[in-house]
Amino acid sequence: MKTPGSGRKKGTPNKVTGTVRERLAALGCDPIDGLAAIASDTKVDVAVRRQAYSDLAKYSYPQLKALEISGPADRHLCH
Repeated sequence: MKTPGSGRKKGTPNKVTGTVRERLAALGCDPIDGLAAIASDTKVDVAVRRQAYSDLAKYSYPQLKALEISGPADRHLCH
């Protein structure tokens, strides 16, 4: 059992995450800017652009939780 208050504090990035962020900053690379550039470039394949927009949306909008729908067993939702 771990001691209360021990370990990494909530919101503190782990060492690997911190290292990656530092390296990207040193290179002048911002992944969000890169994705935005890909998403808005009409010369890029539409499937790639869609994926870039989807990846960006994760940072702008909360992800909805799956809902379980239940009802009578003989009732069909699709006809």
